Amino acid sequence: GTLKTLGLQWNPQNDTFSFNMHLADNKPVTKRSALSYIAKIFDPMGWLTPVTVTAKLFIQHLWKIQSDWDDQLDENLTKEWIKFTQHLPSLTIIKIDRWLNFSDQSSIQLHGFADASEKAYAAVVYLKSDCKITIVAAKSKVNPIKNKKTLPKLELCAAHLLARLLRKINAIFKSDVDIYAWSDSTITLAWIKN
Repeated sequence: GTLKTLGLQWNPQNDTFSFNMHLADNKPVTKRSALSYIAKIFDPMGWLTPVTVTAKLFIQHLWKIQSDWDDQLDENLTKEWIKFTQHLPSLTIIKIDRWLNFSDQSSIQLHGFADASEKAYAAVVYLKSDCKITIVAAKSKVNPIKNKKTLPKLELCAAHLLARLLRKINAIFKSDVDIYAWSDSTITLAWIKN
């Protein structure tokens, strides 16, 4: 059997985490129903960041149009919502090992990646232990509606988000950990160097 907490499942036999996703009901899509459904996606470690950032962008769009809570969304937004929710059940096939597979004798490396687009930025950290690579955590943020940031600033924000995430994860380890932070933004790398 599996143990469930807010949609996150732990399977003791395989010692893996997975996600329990249900399709949204067929009621008319409103701001209230969409936000209620999105709030049910429980992802404390950020393993579903590609999905949750899409949800955050949808929420941001709902705030921009300033519709009332119970007004049915227009046809385009409803189609976008249906497309988003139809793919959620496929997340149940994702299995993430609970055990990070290292001991005090293991050679441990943390590899973090930061990236941004004009809409959002994110950071993800993987643990490499001997020959095994496992996702540890990820975070994302959307470009704010007010005070929109330029792409170079968003890339820098992504690097900062990664640095904070790496610091938090590194504090958990009692042994030495080699840390590698990766960014494809030459502007960000130049700003950090200076």
